[in-house]
Amino acid sequence: MAPDPTVVFAIVALPFLAAALSPLVYRVLGERTAYYAAAVALVTFGLVATQYGQTGTVSIPWIPAYGVALRFYVDGLALLVSFLASGVAVLIFVYSAGYMHGEPGLSKYYATLLAFMGSMLGVALAADLVALFVFWELTSVCSFGLIGHYQTSRSSRYAARKSMFITVGGGLFMLVGFL
Repeated sequence: MAPDPTVVFAIVALPFLAAALSPLVYRVLGERTAYYAAAVALVTFGLVATQYGQTGTVSIPWIPAYGVALRFYVDGLALLVSFLASGVAVLIFVYSAGYMHGEPGLSKYYATLLAFMGSMLGVALAADLVALFVFWELTSVCSFGLIGHYQTSRSSRYAARKSMFITVGGGLFMLVGFL
């Protein structure tokens, strides 16, 4: 059977939408935003589970004037990585509720972590090189934000820059390999 395009799109889009709403949710829930993020990851895990046994490509028009579409491919390996990305995210968010208690910048932390999960799902499901490259670079940006979370710490800023240098460099080599 062919995968459901709406569900596959939701698998990738839901974490990004939740990340965008995270600052508003944080104003209402405070530190309990971790459980909101865990619920989003759990719903995403459930959406991935609905596609179990499906194989095929899903195409969503992205830049129709140039014939560019966002394509996702669902198969066993893509689903396995998607299960891992969303399942581990549930665990990370639940653990973060206690581990990050009292830390500054939690709204940004949860938003960035949700976007990172969405980026990983995009990499796992990418069906073409354009989508793969875009989602790979999004993981680089999210990694930079997560590693540099403690902005006042010199070592945190250094580690974030180092991470960005390595991941963007890897992305450029990947782009050269594509060409």
